[in-house]
Amino acid sequence: YDVAGLRREDMGEVVGGLGGDHRLGVEPELGETTVWDIIGELQKPGFDPRSELPAIPFQDGITNISMLHPGSVVSGVVRSIVDFGAFVDIGLKNDGLIHISQMSDHRIGHPLEVLSVNQYLPSITVLAVDVERQKIDLSLREPAT
Repeated sequence: YDVAGLRREDMGEVVGGLGGDHRLGVEPELGETTVWDIIGELQKPGFDPRSELPAIPFQDGITNISMLHPGSVVSGVVRSIVDFGAFVDIGLKNDGLIHISQMSDHRIGHPLEVLSVNQYLPSITVLAVDVERQKIDLSLREPAT
């Protein structure tokens, strides 16, 4: 809002009245095109761009957490990345967690070095399942032989 020279309380009126040659105070380093892009996004409150992504194939037959066990191999999509790991949608109610220590066979500084949000992971190993707490620990590392 600050970038576009708008106050939050005025947004409904300004966005509702956009059109024609309406001009806003534009920060010189941004440019008018950037400000119009920002306004366009502000006109879509609650829009989640992930809803436009193609459907991801999950494991057939796995419909609840109790069907998983250590050693199972599943596929999934990275939904969020945090300093300690990544949460992955594997097609169940709750996402699984890949801890940073389970992302690579060598040490990495941050999960973003290995993964990105919305990345499809075709082969993820289940390390542990806690049905009571609804927690799933996952790994990208090769299983020890």
